[in-house]
Amino acid sequence: KVLSAMDFGPWALGNFQNVAQVKPALAKKEVSIWLPPLVILGNLKAPIHFALWDKTGAGIVVEFSDGKVNVSDLQMMINKLLGSNSNCTINSFFASPATVMAGEPSTLSWTASNCTNVVLSGFAGSSKTGDDNRTKDNTSGSIVVYPLSGNLFHISGFNSSSSSTDMTVSVTVNQKTMISPISVVSPNGGESYKIGDTVAIAWHATGQTSANNNIGINIRDAVAFPYKIILNQYGSNTVVNGQVTENGVYNWTIPANVTPGNYIVYISSATGWDESNAAFTINAPNLDLSANAFGAFYTFSLFK
Repeated sequence: KVLSAMDFGPWALGNFQNVAQVKPALAKKEVSIWLPPLVILGNLKAPIHFALWDKTGAGIVVEFSDGKVNVSDLQMMINKLLGSNSNCTINSFFASPATVMAGEPSTLSWTASNCTNVVLSGFAGSSKTGDDNRTKDNTSGSIVVYPLSGNLFHISGFNSSSSSTDMTVSVTVNQKTMISPISVVSPNGGESYKIGDTVAIAWHATGQTSANNNIGINIRDAVAFPYKIILNQYGSNTVVNGQVTENGVYNWTIPANVTPGNYIVYISSATGWDESNAAFTINAPNLDLSANAFGAFYTFSLFK
């Protein structure tokens, strides 16, 4: 295919999405460029240059001269002409503030030299920001993050000829301390029971009065939502001599239809809620196998 020099631009733009696709097409000589003689220069076929670049920052210079096609990296040519260092360099990367409470904002800022874009990562464990890599076309800038735990953020810079050495910055996260007016005492994680056992569900709750002494009690499985609830009941703080104490207990006998597994206690009042720190376990009942004197019949009995 032969194109006029004036048609090279429309050909490249109409057939390719980026510079990386144009280069192999030129190498395979998919087109030849017709260079009309310039009368003003005595019918000289002057060399023609085209500069192509895409949104990734990649670029090439295409030169048609003496029937040959020469392709050069655009950034390298610019750096050579300007006498600059072609290496992409991250100059600074810092967080402000460097210490935050969980979920509160910190601003990551950076500057870079000879980079066409930078890529930031390390957002997993941050609320609102997400966990994907972030590509920024500007070589100096900032982004706000909301870390929930201690995060180590990374930045890398790139240009068409090189990539920079990574830089990292850490954000220290302090967890918020909450004083709850209600807390689970037991089972609070690690206990083991079997079907038929009686479990003393105990709690500590402040602010309860004789007029408002309801404690919501739930027991649910320890797997992901939606939860399977095996107990949904109300209890109350213990009353002594007409006075509501700060402690309560609800005795629950594990029914036979409960599926063995790991479970969580959840309690609530008008002023707050709490759940066990970890799961407790409900096991199947013991099974006793015995035979009568004839050995012909077997008896299965369940016991606590």
